[in-house]
Amino acid sequence: MQKPVQDVVRFFSLFFKQSLSEIQSISQDQLQELNFSGKSVFDVEEVREVLTSFASQINSLVSSDQEKISKLAGSLAMQLMSQASEQSVEIQPKITDLENEARLKMFEKGVDNQNATQFKKVDSTSLIQNEGRIKELEAQLLQKDAELAEAGQLLQAKVDAAPQYQNIVRMMKKKNEEIEELRDRLGE
Repeated sequence: MQKPVQDVVRFFSLFFKQSLSEIQSISQDQLQELNFSGKSVFDVEEVREVLTSFASQINSLVSSDQEKISKLAGSLAMQLMSQASEQSVEIQPKITDLENEARLKMFEKGVDNQNATQFKKVDSTSLIQNEGRIKELEAQLLQKDAELAEAGQLLQAKVDAAPQYQNIVRMMKKKNEEIEELRDRLGE
């Protein structure tokens, strides 16, 4: 399974585990209230009150969690679409495909890289458009490389023709000759 997909699944899994923990905490609180009441027998109305209170707390928690999940899913979809748009790629999620059983089972069992390729399917028209754009960019890059090489040659020609450069070359040549003479004298 691709790392970004694993991270998203892990995030939502931890979110659900936290919700489950909160539900268990509510259950324990209700049981403690019953234990602290000191009664060992409750009439139907008292049981109904306890269950109604429990159901109300659970409904409130589940409702707020579901709303948060839908907002998180929307935020994730916006991020993905924005990132795709920045890359000049248009994605159009299929809401009807969200509950695809085969994909959902991939997260139950875990997915190896071969199965993850199902996520890499790309609309053929956008692929062709991207391929065309890549070829355009490659051609522009080759043109810029040629222009840069030509500019480099022109610059080198100007440097070679500059009187200051020629003077430095003559001075260096003269100094090298003097060094050779000194070496020859020392060697005698």
